[in-house]
Amino acid sequence: MKRIIRNLTVFALAIAMLTTFSAVWAQCGTSVLVANYATGGQLDVPGTLDDGSGSGTIMTHFWIQGQSAAHNSGTLATIYQALPWSTDSYFVWSDWGNGGVYGDCPPENGRTVFTYSIENGGNGEYILLSSNFSSYYYAWDFDAVTNGNGSFGPNTMTPSPIPAMTVASQSVSNGVQTLNVTWPAIQNLKGFYDTDPGTNLITGVAIRYYQGSSAPADFKTGSWNLAAVVNFGANGNDPGQATVQVPDNSNVQTYVAMTVLFDGGQPGGFTETSFVGATTLVPAAQTPDPVVFDHVTAEKVNRAVKVSWSMTSEPGVRSYQVLASKKAAGPFTQTGYSVDAGGDYSVYVVNSHVSYFRVAAVLGDGSQVLSEVAEAGKASPGPAGIRSSK
Repeated sequence: MKRIIRNLTVFALAIAMLTTFSAVWAQCGTSVLVANYATGGQLDVPGTLDDGSGSGTIMTHFWIQGQSAAHNSGTLATIYQALPWSTDSYFVWSDWGNGGVYGDCPPENGRTVFTYSIENGGNGEYILLSSNFSSYYYAWDFDAVTNGNGSFGPNTMTPSPIPAMTVASQSVSNGVQTLNVTWPAIQNLKGFYDTDPGTNLITGVAIRYYQGSSAPADFKTGSWNLAAVVNFGANGNDPGQATVQVPDNSNVQTYVAMTVLFDGGQPGGFTETSFVGATTLVPAAQTPDPVVFDHVTAEKVNRAVKVSWSMTSEPGVRSYQVLASKKAAGPFTQTGYSVDAGGDYSVYVVNSHVSYFRVAAVLGDGSQVLSEVAEAGKASPGPAGIRSSK
């Protein structure tokens, strides 16, 4: 009985809304609805519908699949796209003929895609659903959705969380932090639908970042900077990982969060979720331990010079190269002798025209740390390490 009463209430509200819509029809000569009619709904959607001012914590958009640039909800406020019927529960109820909608009447052979973006206290969520045109109702009927997950039957839908990221590793170079991030890969890339849309409707994710003296209080997508886009396309899979770069600024806190991209859309449009997902604090970048040479010696052995060295510390060293010069002041050039990092280090250099040697520790990013100079037949001055450019 309660269900019947609620449905009658919905119909009464719908009639009232249609009366409002009829005064503001755009380029559609008749009302063409995007609607649930009686039995389907969206549950557990916390927040307030946006009234067009941008202050709401629930924002909705709709468009024709594959034609989002030509047929979309434009500037239409969320309060004219979703109809509340209980606490935190809504029906899709809108009109392609409303004055805020962009484009002419959409083709009836197109699918309407409808999305909810839900702020949910800094843990962004979304609902993605799509439907074919129903000639019986002369509308896109979202009651026809059959793969929902709600408690009132298969055509009710609840939000999906935008995945939270984990910073798996990080490095700093030249004022930039490089972050390797991971997240639980999104499995349902088609959303809720009446018939299979044929391709992914989630076609990528965007990774955004925020930097400030304190934790973010604004979770609107536009308030976060774009770090990277991961496109997996209409037929791909979410990889669940990416490498991104953000500015390295030790004076602020850095957070990363994700948004979801729909139907081939790119960041900045209404085919991106309006709010970011759960935020992740990027750990403060650690200053790596320095590379330090313990000693370098150059000992004459017959017609060769034995260059030997040992290390106090060698974090991040990939290999060593032996350099030589006729003068202590240089210039030093490569001798062609190179060894991989790890173990004891000695190289015999056959060259009777040089007397001065130094060793270059080559790091993973290509930069070098240079030892002090050793003269053949004399001990080096002692522990040293001089960093050079790549």
